[in-house]
Amino acid sequence: MNQQVSGEGRAGRGPYKKSSATRDSIIDAAMTVFAIHGYRNGSTTQIAAVAGVSPAQIFYHFATKEAVLKAVLDRRDHLADEVAGPPPSDPREIPRAILRIAASNESMPEYISLYSLLVAEATAPEHPAHDYFRDRYRHLRLRFETVFRDMEVAGLLAPGVDAAYAAVSTLAFWDGIQVQWLVEPEGISVVENLRRHLAAITTVVELEA
Repeated sequence: MNQQVSGEGRAGRGPYKKSSATRDSIIDAAMTVFAIHGYRNGSTTQIAAVAGVSPAQIFYHFATKEAVLKAVLDRRDHLADEVAGPPPSDPREIPRAILRIAASNESMPEYISLYSLLVAEATAPEHPAHDYFRDRYRHLRLRFETVFRDMEVAGLLAPGVDAAYAAVSTLAFWDGIQVQWLVEPEGISVVENLRRHLAAITTVVELEA
């Protein structure tokens, strides 16, 4: 027990801390490179240049370029989960919670660009992130369907709209409008368009983010 505590203490100092900081800087750089060039066209040489390290240092911390991609996706998931937080206990608050997440996303265009570019690449079955995005969308559809089911039970979905359709249509609309926003940020509001979508599929009024 004492040895474990001592080891944890050392991890926060000296070469351990420096090594962790270098690894983090490589992940940050990879996020930048992949957001611009995608995984296929983004090279470890580019990542090394952005991170200010040698290519050899990348492969000291990561066995392969694919391992760098996994670390990038893990980082992105952690941030997304932090922004989302737990679902509201009151079903009436669910649309507003979605709009709050969308508003937060607008302050992080680099993350939205990263996600949009990688998911487009990963539609190819041979892409190393194909299974990740397939499973991610399955998880998101289930999560959205669960909260919209709470709204359905509470009588808060519009006539003819069920939880499954609300989940799929909201995810599709959100992804699509974010891509348009990336192309024309000054002409497209993700939050305003998403608000109108949610107003059409729910009976909740006064939808403010």
